[in-house]
Amino acid sequence: MSTKKKQVITPRNHNPVKHQCSICKETGTVMVICTKCDKQFCNKHYKQHQIELKHDLNNVIEKHAVVNKEIIGGHENFYEHNDDKREKNHTILVNQRNHHYQSKDESDAVIEHIETILISKINRWEHDMVQRIKSAANQARNTISSITHDYQNEIRNDFQQLTNEFEVKRAHDNYNERDLKQWNQKLDQIQQKVNNAVQIDTEQSQTINWSKMITVKWNGKTVTSTIKRMPLVLKQELSEYQQPVQQNQQQRVQPQTQQLHYFANLIIQKPHKIMRIKNEYGGLICASDNRILYQDTEETLCLIDYVCKNKQIIKWNKEDDIVDMCWLKLLDQFILLTKEYIFTVNPFDLQVHNSSKQIHSNEGEYKSCTNIDNILFLSFNRPNSPLEQWNIQDWKLINRWTKLFDKDDNVKCIRFLNKTQLALLIENRLEIRNCITMNIIRATKFIDVRTHGLVCLPTIQNYCLVINHSFHQDIAQSSNLLLIDDNGQKIKTIHYNEPIWSMIYFQDKNTFIIRTLNEMLFYTT
Repeated sequence: MSTKKKQVITPRNHNPVKHQCSICKETGTVMVICTKCDKQFCNKHYKQHQIELKHDLNNVIEKHAVVNKEIIGGHENFYEHNDDKREKNHTILVNQRNHHYQSKDESDAVIEHIETILISKINRWEHDMVQRIKSAANQARNTISSITHDYQNEIRNDFQQLTNEFEVKRAHDNYNERDLKQWNQKLDQIQQKVNNAVQIDTEQSQTINWSKMITVKWNGKTVTSTIKRMPLVLKQELSEYQQPVQQNQQQRVQPQTQQLHYFANLIIQKPHKIMRIKNEYGGLICASDNRILYQDTEETLCLIDYVCKNKQIIKWNKEDDIVDMCWLKLLDQFILLTKEYIFTVNPFDLQVHNSSKQIHSNEGEYKSCTNIDNILFLSFNRPNSPLEQWNIQDWKLINRWTKLFDKDDNVKCIRFLNKTQLALLIENRLEIRNCITMNIIRATKFIDVRTHGLVCLPTIQNYCLVINHSFHQDIAQSSNLLLIDDNGQKIKTIHYNEPIWSMIYFQDKNTFIIRTLNEMLFYTT
């Protein structure tokens, strides 16, 4: 690399003009001017200055490589130390500039990487805020638990004392008008203690400006976004509430009828997004409020958002296959069910934990799981499977139901239909049971149908979608979605050209997500 320089030489027959070196401050008639900084140097320090400039250049190139590798993937040999390091760095830098910054895909990768970092910060903030709210709620619960025992004893003692006095005087007919007045006053006081002594004050939380709890700033200025269109479900719910109370039954069910047609027609249309998956043997999907979890390969799980961006990889090195998964909203964790173990996945630190010590059962291989609020139901992979009900707040077994099914019945899938009803897909029928008593509310039998999966639609009158496969020579070729109404009647069959291995419906996003052999398809408005 040639270095341009020019010398300052004093012409003949003129008085010599002395110049000063920028480093040693010595003066002389011959100096060299650096064209990169316009400073003057003696010969000795000019060479030293050029070495420093080249060193600074190499530092910039190496720093560029670090940033390049972090954002869009750099060259692994960028830090090789050899005699021609400077030339190699220069060549790499030129290649990077020509290749990366002129490529739209790589530019998109930079943007997605930055977006992933920012979204991760928001997710962490959300998690921390939720944990603080849960901590405050738990503290309030503990406070109530600590005071109610003494408080109840005090009320019981006062009431018992009044009762004894009242019974004695009434038995001997030895009371007067003043006694009646005092008894009434004491009863009022006791009743006041029962109803008003302990209260829950949430007034301070009502004054929080939630829209300003977290803001996005661009170049130091706060940026606000406006949702241009409300989700379909929300618009229909609002339109239903905004109608007069004195409306007839036909008017009340109209929004749900419209929604039913929407669901039936949605998944036979072209999906608005298709995402390729490496794993080609099908697999499960699960969704939280803002993230989707799926198995990408035998060794990796993936988290993405609902626009298929901000992909995060989770290591999964378990020999056991995942048989079911669900989202524990109360704990902000996913639960993964294998045949032998139960795992939880934290979507914020991407850690997988074996929770089998907390949830341990001797009923055999696991089959299916479902959660709502603090309740987790588990079923098992054997005929006449029992059902177990767990409290996820303290991981205690609440109930175990046995002999609910015939000896040859295998429960394929369990899902909460709503907070009081549990949907169970068995070999040839769908049962809806009461979550508390396990009494059958309704049942639907299928003839010549090989059921595979179940999706619940609580927003449209507690309907269900049952997935069944069509086989040719024992190989699944396509699927049918059987729409079952709240009376247990099959009202529609929707044909799908590929076998559906897993399917979820996220009502807040008005989105169906279907997983086929090696794709995830998103159907939404």
